[in-house]
Amino acid sequence: MRFFILLLAGLLLYVPLCAGDEAFSAPPPVERKPWDLPVQLDPNIKIGKIYDFLNDTQRTSAGHDPVLRQEFKYFNHGAITNGQRAERIGHYYIVNVTNDGPAADLIIRMDFRQLLSRDAVNTLEAEFKNSRGDYKQQFVIAGEQYRTHGDVNSWRVAVVKDGKIVAQKNSYVW
Repeated sequence: MRFFILLLAGLLLYVPLCAGDEAFSAPPPVERKPWDLPVQLDPNIKIGKIYDFLNDTQRTSAGHDPVLRQEFKYFNHGAITNGQRAERIGHYYIVNVTNDGPAADLIIRMDFRQLLSRDAVNTLEAEFKNSRGDYKQQFVIAGEQYRTHGDVNSWRVAVVKDGKIVAQKNSYVW
């Protein structure tokens, strides 16, 4: 019985060595282009106000403004330890979307670039099933991602319905 186990183990080790580099090479990366979608704007779907807040007291001072102090309290609510507070430092975006048309499955995408990652584009998505009316989505770039890649330099937000962009907004720099 031991002989068969050793023989099987030897075969398992021998086959990948004989296969050459093909057995160990990773598949080629698939280039993901989330914005290669046709644009067909829908007048019933609108992106309203996009609120952005930099939750970083080292870079943004609340000063004597009670409203700004409340913003910091709101986004840091529940963070007790220094580690929890550090994970909440970053950019917060709240996107308001209105669908005045029939209920539909929508995807809100936020595409953004950060200071230290140069031209690399990151994408965050939120899916809304059978949505109609007013709703909002919060996108957070905080914690390790914010510490590693820095500030958000530019962004764009789009609403996707049936594989088509039906509404979009972007920052001036985009």
